Amino acid sequence: MSPRINSKVGAFVLALFILHLIVILSIIKYFTIAAVNRGLKNETSRIRVLSTGFKNHDFWENFIDSSEEDEDELEERNTELLSTIKVVNSKDEDVIGKTSKPPCCKDSLSPLTCQRLQRTNELLFARRCNSDAEFRLIQCCTTCNKFDGTLAYDAIAESLVGANCFDRYGEKFCGRYVNSTDVWTMKHWSCDGDSPHIAFRSCRKSCGFCDFKTVNYSLKNAIDACKYKKDGWRERLRRRLAIEKLNRIQP
Repeated sequence: MSPRINSKVGAFVLALFILHLIVILSIIKYFTIAAVNRGLKNETSRIRVLSTGFKNHDFWENFIDSSEEDEDELEERNTELLSTIKVVNSKDEDVIGKTSKPPCCKDSLSPLTCQRLQRTNELLFARRCNSDAEFRLIQCCTTCNKFDGTLAYDAIAESLVGANCFDRYGEKFCGRYVNSTDVWTMKHWSCDGDSPHIAFRSCRKSCGFCDFKTVNYSLKNAIDACKYKKDGWRERLRRRLAIEKLNRIQP
């Protein structure tokens, strides 16, 4: 075979190889783009599902941005919502996370422990029930209420709290606790009566237990505070997200 023919065959083979390479690269590019588009579509669908879930909650209807809405209307709605939140905050600083009821009244030390303390020294037990806010309102509340040597809950609770109103762990720590920030971002406790061993003992003042205009210290309210809220986590999440939304919008 002549050199001229050999060069033509070589050129043909090279052209064929390049053509195959172009086809392969085109196929790879096609599937890559398809995969990316599919991923974006799935992510968009997931976001829409999440947005729909939030929109089902009345409170979050005001927070979900919709691409179908006119931008001017959306801006006006967000401005109105922000003004509402600012008005609430201006009335009472950090009001979103504070309590509205007294601490849960139960024997947090356990009924057996409180009954033993009573039997061991009734005079000392009665003195603690009538003078120690933590002992009376959260540690042995139920046993103190049943013991004849103590004053009635409604008659003594408010004065005990007023005489011992402080934050055991300081204003900075308790500010984070009340506002669900830092380590408390996903907390399972709150100021609102369902975690007295944390809220009342540690952050009594910041949680608002000394605000007698808001918190009514009656035995009925203290017992009601013990009732477990099945949807309590929803309220904590709502409060935390409301604060985060406010912090993002404010200049």
